[in-house]
Amino acid sequence: MSRGFTGEDEKEQLARAIRGEAPTFRVMRHDVMTGPDGPFHVGVITDYGPSFSSYGKSTSVHGETWSFLAIPVPLRALRTELKPEHGRPYDDVNTEWDAFNRAWDVTTARGIFANALLTGPMQQFLMTAVGNRIVITQGWIAVLRPGEQGSIPAREGLRIVYGIRANIPGFLWQELAM
Repeated sequence: MSRGFTGEDEKEQLARAIRGEAPTFRVMRHDVMTGPDGPFHVGVITDYGPSFSSYGKSTSVHGETWSFLAIPVPLRALRTELKPEHGRPYDDVNTEWDAFNRAWDVTTARGIFANALLTGPMQQFLMTAVGNRIVITQGWIAVLRPGEQGSIPAREGLRIVYGIRANIPGFLWQELAM
C-alpha cells in the first residue's frame, strides 16, 4: 500500500519521524518513488537554528541540510538514531563489539530497545553503512547524508534501509494500524 503524501501534514509527519521533535525543521523537497519492494521516499530537510557569537549572543540563523531516503515499515519502535561516532565512543548505547562502538554513536529513549535491535547480524550489517546517519522510528527507517538531494544514490540508500529491515529481530515487529 502506497503511503504517498497528499498534503503538508503528512510531509511534516515524515520530517518529524526523521529529525525528531525539533521545531525548526522544514521539508525542502520530497518525492515518493517505487522500488523493488514498494514505495520509498526521498528528499531534503533543513534544520534551522541560531548561530552564536563567542559571547553567547545569537548572530544569525543558519540551516543544516540533509538528504534522506526512507521506507515505511510496520514497526513499533522507539526513536533510535545511529550517527558516525565523533566523540567519546562509550557515552551512548554500547554493545560488546568495540569496533562497532567506535564507529557508531547510538542514541535512543530506552537502551533496552537499542540492545534488542543491535543483534550480531544487525551490527555486522551496519558496519557496511558507516558514514551515514540512520534513524529507526515508529513507521520508518531512514538514511540521511549531509547536503542536497542526490547525495544518496537510490541503490545505496535502498541497500541500507532494506538491509536494516531484513536484520530487525522478529520479535520487534508489530503491525501498526495504518
